[in-house]
Amino acid sequence: MLEFFAGGKTIGKKVLGIRVIQENGHSITLLSSFIRNFLRIIDSLPASYFLGIIMIFFHTKHKRIGDLVAGTIVIHERRTKNHKKPKPLELEIRKRGLDKDSLPIDQWALKSFGNKEWKLLQTYCHRFLQLKEDIKDRRTKQIANILLPKVGIDVAGKTYEQLENELLVLYLLVKDEWEFEFQNENLQL
Repeated sequence: MLEFFAGGKTIGKKVLGIRVIQENGHSITLLSSFIRNFLRIIDSLPASYFLGIIMIFFHTKHKRIGDLVAGTIVIHERRTKNHKKPKPLELEIRKRGLDKDSLPIDQWALKSFGNKEWKLLQTYCHRFLQLKEDIKDRRTKQIANILLPKVGIDVAGKTYEQLENELLVLYLLVKDEWEFEFQNENLQL
């Protein structure tokens, strides 16, 4: 179950640089996590995960029974070195003193974010610094009214700067997950 709440990783998987995802490239669901871990009992038969090891060895995608039934796959994550110059948006976020902990959002609420919401937030954040002040304020209000209630944040009575900050933090919270999924999607094409 920890896999679901930790984005497809357990402590051991994190150390090894692997993660569990759905076959379609999306994050593991609670049901898939439950099924794959429940069937670990069968994989461990007759002794010391013998059946699971045999399945992994002979299956074309190296899956154990739990992965087959749950529709999941274990992938290796690339570890990249970030020696790149920070982007203007990253500099602005740092300048404002924002980080992922700046906004308490429930992980369940973040799961309600879909492709449309991510694209809207991503487009807003990438164009954020280029917009004229009056247009930026209008767009911020419009996008905040669409996205922030989805994650349980009230927008009433907040200044444009507060709404901007909340949208930027929301971007930080969902960026890694969605960028990972799109990279995965592009690799499969």
